[in-house]
Amino acid sequence: RKMTTIALLAVVTLLLAHTTLGMSFAVIGDWGMGGRAGGWMTEMRSGDEVNEVCKKINCNFTLSVGDNIYVGDVMRGLQDSFEDMFTSPGPFFPSVGNHDNIGPQMEYTKKNNRWKFYQPYYTRKMPIDDTGYTVQVFAVNTMDGGLGGGGQFTWLENELKNSDARWKFIF
Repeated sequence: RKMTTIALLAVVTLLLAHTTLGMSFAVIGDWGMGGRAGGWMTEMRSGDEVNEVCKKINCNFTLSVGDNIYVGDVMRGLQDSFEDMFTSPGPFFPSVGNHDNIGPQMEYTKKNNRWKFYQPYYTRKMPIDDTGYTVQVFAVNTMDGGLGGGGQFTWLENELKNSDARWKFIF
């Protein structure tokens, strides 16, 4: 069981996208095990790779697809795994995973201007570059059941219908 847990926790997804119009971003998930302080080699390698690639392609932002912080002390985990590991200067938009304690993560939004976890589900629109085009991100909460026709589904449907962003990412 311990090896299975370690193997599952070590899974890190990295997806980089780059368009010719000047927008680039990183997507990660399953990463907050304590960073260098926790000695998690896979997290350290992933953090170093994201930082290196984002520096090369000038990432506009990072999306985190959940399971952001696994450690019990979420604020310490955010310090060790987010602040100390991911140094790309753009905003970091997390979404809820099944291992996330979201209360402290939302509170952390008030303390760190790069961390943008406003609510259990939310949207933000940003300029892509100087073309006038925008990108809009929609962080959904798959843990509350609201995407199956409930309030969150209605919210998402309305937000998408009213969005004028050139690019829309649901995560």
